[in-house]
Amino acid sequence: MRELPQKRGGAMDEGDAENGFEHIEVVEEEVCMVKPAAEKTSLKILGQDELGAKLESGIYQYLSNLDLCWRGAPYTRRILFYERGCADGLPRQWQETAIVELKGSLARVLQEFYPAAGRLVECVGRPFIHCDNQGVEFIVAHMNAPLSLLSSSRFNPRPFFSSLIRRYPLPKTPSHLLPLVSIQVTKLDCGGLAIGMSFSNVLADGHSIWQFMNSWAACARNEPLSVIPYHRREALTVEYSSHATTNGFSLPVSNDISESQRSPLSVKICKFLHVTLSMIDRMKEQASSNCDAVGEAYFSNYDVLCAMLWKAVVIAKAEWKLGENLTSICVLGDMRFRVKPELPRGYFGNATIFDHASSTQSEVENGPFHVIAGKIHEACRACNEPRLWAMLKLLEEAPDHRFDRDTMPCVGSSINVISSPKFKVYDVDFGWGNPLAVRTAYTSMSEDIVLFPGSNGGIDVCLFFPTSLAEKILDIFHKLISNTFI
Repeated sequence: MRELPQKRGGAMDEGDAENGFEHIEVVEEEVCMVKPAAEKTSLKILGQDELGAKLESGIYQYLSNLDLCWRGAPYTRRILFYERGCADGLPRQWQETAIVELKGSLARVLQEFYPAAGRLVECVGRPFIHCDNQGVEFIVAHMNAPLSLLSSSRFNPRPFFSSLIRRYPLPKTPSHLLPLVSIQVTKLDCGGLAIGMSFSNVLADGHSIWQFMNSWAACARNEPLSVIPYHRREALTVEYSSHATTNGFSLPVSNDISESQRSPLSVKICKFLHVTLSMIDRMKEQASSNCDAVGEAYFSNYDVLCAMLWKAVVIAKAEWKLGENLTSICVLGDMRFRVKPELPRGYFGNATIFDHASSTQSEVENGPFHVIAGKIHEACRACNEPRLWAMLKLLEEAPDHRFDRDTMPCVGSSINVISSPKFKVYDVDFGWGNPLAVRTAYTSMSEDIVLFPGSNGGIDVCLFFPTSLAEKILDIFHKLISNTFI
């Protein structure tokens, strides 16, 4: 049994005891490796042709610099919650049948997504994925709680959510021993299921992760894949582009913030926020009312939501006297359809880059809302093809093809916006219906905002901040929506 966070030491959220969460336990019942149903015997070595002769026999997946820069980063961990899929029979019987079907369909989808069953290895001085079919880790567990307990708090992520997904990488464990994907299916007392997934960031970005999950679900429904994965990643190498130059490009360096300034209030918790479409419309109306002043004709849902969250965080920090003179927010951009020629639709790997919108605390707190939304808009637009090639070139010249700690997007004083409300997370139907909720486990970084589409429209937001600060941010956000500050 994995140890769960205890109330002592602030590990449990405030109010957990009153809400019935303090006695929750997650017990592992089975751990195994699910391997592809059949090997891809007709495949040749994957990778750049000039390296092919140097590789030992086997199938090796070449990795671009956008893959390699995430080595050592925590795995991406998400959880999908499902109701019992059949009203007939005992709940445990349906759960056991569903788990057998999940294993079988996972083995079948791995025939197409075979790099997910491999391991990360060093070869000819560069990491590759050795597609040796060692398999995806598959864990079966039980949690002594019903879905109704979680849904009563709108599936707000809590510390024990981390027990619903394996956490990787493990300290001091060589990468070639770690699975690139871990799946945990947790049986709930009511007959429902929680499916936790943990993906190596070297293997896949968010777009690719949800491509995998929807393909797995299609196999479970005995349907053909709507998109066949494309595994050749050489398209994103500097050798294949005439545009590969840094052109003076550099990454912003995070402010030097002391540890006491990072988290002085309490341990980090998650606060859940559902943003309705009517809220977004009000934000867009406010931002667009003076858009000519910044030359903008259109703000996206993403632009205005990130701007409003940024404003709420900065105001909350100022009230707690935690503000810095400079503040930034990191946004991500999917490059699959922004390069010429476009990457194949099924490109499986990392094709996401980032940029920062930066400003002063005073401007974000007191400045016109359309100016802040404009900064987000420009940061998103800056995730373009020249920036992609500049980042790839910079990574090619960097030690181990990685940014140093001060230039990674998810460190320092910057607020990090991760995931996307455009991901098709609620399409993952294994044959017993769409998930009731999709959430994330606790993140390891200091100030993260995780976005998902809402199950019935709108956008779901998970705010990971120190306890009192998170509560203050939530309160200020609602006041901003009510035009108290705009």
